[in-house]
Amino acid sequence: MPRFDPSAPLSRSLVVQAPVPARFRSSRPVPPTVRVAFWVAIADSAISVVLLVVRWATTDLHDYVTSRVHSFVHNGHTVEVTPAIVIGTIVLTIAIVLIGAAVHVIVALAFLRGSGWARIVVSLLAAVWLVGMVGELGGMVAAVGAVQTVITDVATVVVAASVVLLWLPDANRYFRDVTADRKHFRATSFPVKRA
Repeated sequence: MPRFDPSAPLSRSLVVQAPVPARFRSSRPVPPTVRVAFWVAIADSAISVVLLVVRWATTDLHDYVTSRVHSFVHNGHTVEVTPAIVIGTIVLTIAIVLIGAAVHVIVALAFLRGSGWARIVVSLLAAVWLVGMVGELGGMVAAVGAVQTVITDVATVVVAASVVLLWLPDANRYFRDVTADRKHFRATSFPVKRA
């Protein structure tokens, strides 16, 4: 009579598991233009976080909040700007800057992996930032917080210049070749079964 061994799980003996293919990793060398764009994106994220820290480390929060609390009339109604609204705006601003910096780092890492969507996203963001910068200069807003505005504008121009690097011929070739490698990997790792 066969003996039952309780130490051996039944699931292992009954189910044949197929090996899971590894994740795609490109072995192609990253061109210098893509590397420069990566480091510019990382530096831009770091600058935005540093500016955020410096601004709030050097600002007297009590004076800032009291200077922003006021009321005004809009469409015949009196609107109150309370300390809670001012503090909520500060928290929202900090969250937006930190999330933006994190997204920028994620997109920059995608450059190195040859993801074409990353350069499209960063190109659109750079276009929006440039339009905002032109509108800012046209509106003469540079008088308020002049040093921070100049640093932000210079960083925007540098990021826009790095986006141009992502569309140069050697970067185009890199993104195209990695895309072809990724398609080949998917085709060979996950073959389509035909009936």
